[in-house]
Amino acid sequence: SRSNSDIPVYSPDHLNEIQNLDFDFIFIDTPPYLAKKTAELCQMADCIIIPTKTGIYDLLAIEQSIEIVKQVGKENKTLIVLNMVKPNSTLSTEMIEALENYSIPVAQTSISDLVSFTRSPLNNQLDEKAQNQIESVTMEVLELLKNNI
Repeated sequence: SRSNSDIPVYSPDHLNEIQNLDFDFIFIDTPPYLAKKTAELCQMADCIIIPTKTGIYDLLAIEQSIEIVKQVGKENKTLIVLNMVKPNSTLSTEMIEALENYSIPVAQTSISDLVSFTRSPLNNQLDEKAQNQIESVTMEVLELLKNNI
């Protein structure tokens, strides 16, 4: 199927097709309710990114994803990225400490809760701080991929 862009979008019913696609990168955005498909997707993945906000409920929400990653043995191909981090808050430090119990790396770069991200679909641009954060996370993901090839 297609979204509003030129990028093809495939439903979970077409997982077999994903492995045969001729792309360098395929991004799979999986909501928690697709848990049955998540394990299958994790098996296929060269890199798994688990984005999470910084809060106790968010930590509880990603536990299922972390367990699936562990079940398929992909801990070393997974990166947790803190997202929508509030400025001047100790929540991100507390979250990182709590995540240490899961033995899955946490990205050094966090994505802040910036207005630029909210406005980006409207004006098709990011301010310098937001752009730097995205580039930094991208470099961490590419490094993870490079180390796991």
